[in-house]
Amino acid sequence: MRIETLKSLIGAKLLNSPAVTSIEKIVFEAKKVHRGDLFFAYDYDDIAQAVQNGAYAIVVDRVAEVTDKEIAWLRVDSLKDSSIKLLRYHVEQVKKKFILLSHHIKRCAVFAKYTKRYYKCF
Repeated sequence: MRIETLKSLIGAKLLNSPAVTSIEKIVFEAKKVHRGDLFFAYDYDDIAQAVQNGAYAIVVDRVAEVTDKEIAWLRVDSLKDSSIKLLRYHVEQVKKKFILLSHHIKRCAVFAKYTKRYYKCF
């Protein structure tokens, strides 16, 4: 996801002009951060570890020192509200895949009933 898209989705203010332009995954635990991830800083003591592990963006809800100017630092009013907004966005993006999958399962079940045979749908 592009940083600008992320910024708009969660209503964040960009605290610096980062070199990075996008993130790969959203992570809430610093020890699980990998290169390219977005880290939600619920515990400010974990920010240094997240940066060291390769975070491309840090989301904070209060004043934080920008320790690495290469990565994006975003400030929001509420980490909880922002993470919910991102979750809602991702559910909407995945929804199309769920609909397609459920349609496939339904067709498979109808076919199995019609032919009176057992079919593994996956």
